[in-house]
Amino acid sequence: MSEPLTPEQLEFNTRLDPRVLLQKMGFAEEAIADEGTRIRLYCPIHKDQVRRSLILDKTQNRFQCQYKDCPAHNGGPLVELLALYLGVGVPEAIRQFEEGNAPQRSLTAQADQLIAQSRLTDAARLLEKAVRISPRDEIARCKLAALYLELNQRERGFREYLVAAEDFAVKNQIDKTLSIYNILVMLAPQDIRVRRQMAFLFSRLGRHKEAAEHLKWVVDQLLARGQVEEAVKTSRQILERCPAEPTIHLLLARLLSQVHRINDAVLEAQQAAELALEAGDRPTVEEAVTLGLIYNPMHERLRELQDQLRATPVPVKESSGALGESDEFGQWLESLEQEVSAPSVNASTPVPPPTAGTSSIRQERWMTFCRNNLSSLNEDKLNSMEDHLRSMYDDVQASYKQGFLSEWELNIIKDFYASFCKAYDQVRKVQDDQS
Repeated sequence: MSEPLTPEQLEFNTRLDPRVLLQKMGFAEEAIADEGTRIRLYCPIHKDQVRRSLILDKTQNRFQCQYKDCPAHNGGPLVELLALYLGVGVPEAIRQFEEGNAPQRSLTAQADQLIAQSRLTDAARLLEKAVRISPRDEIARCKLAALYLELNQRERGFREYLVAAEDFAVKNQIDKTLSIYNILVMLAPQDIRVRRQMAFLFSRLGRHKEAAEHLKWVVDQLLARGQVEEAVKTSRQILERCPAEPTIHLLLARLLSQVHRINDAVLEAQQAAELALEAGDRPTVEEAVTLGLIYNPMHERLRELQDQLRATPVPVKESSGALGESDEFGQWLESLEQEVSAPSVNASTPVPPPTAGTSSIRQERWMTFCRNNLSSLNEDKLNSMEDHLRSMYDDVQASYKQGFLSEWELNIIKDFYASFCKAYDQVRKVQDDQS
């Protein structure tokens, strides 16, 4: 900070309990790595989601971020961290810590009343003011983002949701983060920043297959920009969290071969093959072995795996007569058109289909936007989007049941989700007819 702390501010810092501070900042307990005399966190200042780079010294009530380009790198007393986080001066940071932020809460409450009266533009103005007063209030920011979507200001909605998602992710509030990033993927399917964070998010959740799928999108975008080294770096970061996911090892092997690190590429291919073999994923084993032998035809372990594949018959998949989850999703997808136009029904249990009485003009406007986003995707990427939509089928319901979204916000999200799914179905049918 530019000005030295006053004796009163230093006294406040001395009395400050680091864990109480972090709780007031919104950090989940799982986000706090307590190591005795110090605490490690994902840095909320530069919004680190890779490593716990922010260190709090509990013996001196000081902080420092290990990332040299972060504004928190120079460190200082914890009260200065609070001021950096809130984007205010130290006196205002202390006031908000001790008194809360009543003006912002009042504005949000007034906005809720205006939303109930369908005065959405007026509500947006109040929420914009609330976010200016308290930039770290993710709930108010999400309400504002939903309003922007409702008002057909998608780019502004995207930006507000992205900021909220990054803040929630740093604090390890994973369910909230997932709900928002699901929306962002639909708004911008090929946005590299969103896909990268989705890969990190799913890796933290232990959903490694989904992390790998999003990583593939990131790598494709980076390669299109000629950023091979950045693709390698990102893949390694995800691999640290998903060391047993063979498809990530295989992806990294292909990248390493492009930058002529042949020995490393062959090693990754071998790891991919062995992990895939253990998981019973024969196609990945075959891809990995083939890639590795291209660069090292005499590699002993890869040749063993190749011989093992040749000696093992390809299993025949058995069809299941039971109605699986994917079939239920398909049936729901086909019935969306009827459900959108159905008469109003007050459902007691939230489900993905949109609210009744939806504006047909808005539906068509959103569907046009979604079709434009999807029409340029190739077959592999469309298949990946379908997998993502299937996983969202459960996530959409979970976010409401956990109390994160208000019913009004949920309805907007469900409505947009339905539009996206129908647009996806139309794009697939067009491509199927053309093939």
